Amino acid sequence: MTVNNENQSDVEGVETDWSLDLFARLSSRSTQYQGYQGHRSDRVRPMHRFSVSLFGPDRPGIVAAVSRVLVDAGCALEDTSVTILRGHFAMMLVVAGPPAVRASSLEATLAPVARQFDLQANVRAITDEVTTASVTGERYGIVAYAADRPDLVARVSETLAARGVGIIQLQTETVGAPTSVYAMHLEVAVPIGMARQLAADLRTLAAELQAEISLYPEVPEDLPDG
Repeated sequence: MTVNNENQSDVEGVETDWSLDLFARLSSRSTQYQGYQGHRSDRVRPMHRFSVSLFGPDRPGIVAAVSRVLVDAGCALEDTSVTILRGHFAMMLVVAGPPAVRASSLEATLAPVARQFDLQANVRAITDEVTTASVTGERYGIVAYAADRPDLVARVSETLAARGVGIIQLQTETVGAPTSVYAMHLEVAVPIGMARQLAADLRTLAAELQAEISLYPEVPEDLPDG
């Protein structure tokens, strides 16, 4: 396993000038949009939040159709994730809706689109205690490659769980032919002071699995000017 870090002494915390610049940019944008947000809150006051999941064959127009139904139902799309899994469309959303909207009624509203695109659709109410919770810790990325290791996700995630590391994002893919390699990328939140121990744990795991596993600090991309 390799620990991808230019300054090894900073493996447990990366403080660079980009963080100050990023904060300044975010503060500037927050000020610019305060007027818009205030205007929006006068028009729509979402009270209930829902998780919406859709899965089915990938076809053009799904996102447009789903988002139109949700907007027409008075919902605001707060968090959205779309991916393709072996040719299948997968979409997860957290939406906020007005008091009159219920999970059952929203799922019924989505039913025509689900039938049109042959999708499985599910809507569940979620609480503010869940939506306001955040994963704490230092952000790191993990990349793992292994040949013929169907247990790679399980073994890596068990190692992370043992150290109290939260998984924020996870992507896997089988690449290469005729000899396939299983590739895995994670974004994780590492408890303060735990990065060195986690790196050691992943080195041990990589040797055991005969895999390549890299741990590196996650540095967010700079925001565009404007």
